[in-house]
Amino acid sequence: MKLNYIPDKEKSLLEDDLLGTLPYVETLASIVQNCDTPFAIGLLGGWGSGKSSIIKTLQTKFHQIPKSTTEVFIYDAWKYSTDTFKRTFILELLEFFKLNLYKEMKERFYI
Repeated sequence: MKLNYIPDKEKSLLEDDLLGTLPYVETLASIVQNCDTPFAIGLLGGWGSGKSSIIKTLQTKFHQIPKSTTEVFIYDAWKYSTDTFKRTFILELLEFFKLNLYKEMKERFYI
């Protein structure tokens, strides 16, 4: 008997939606494009439910829209679980948006 496994890594749902979560991407994209700001969206689910794939696919979807001004910033909290949340979040945000303060702030944060 051959077993098929779903790999434990984020995956583009536009290519292969193994968990049937592409409708969540479409709904989130519609909300982001049509809601008044400011607003917050929480994406909650158990381990392996596809949250990372949903967000990664949403990011890809916005990059494929010509002249889109929407950016999806992804912060990996597990990667920095032994560091201070505020510090690493701000540094990652500065680097993601290529803000000139990144190098200066990084040096100051770790002194």
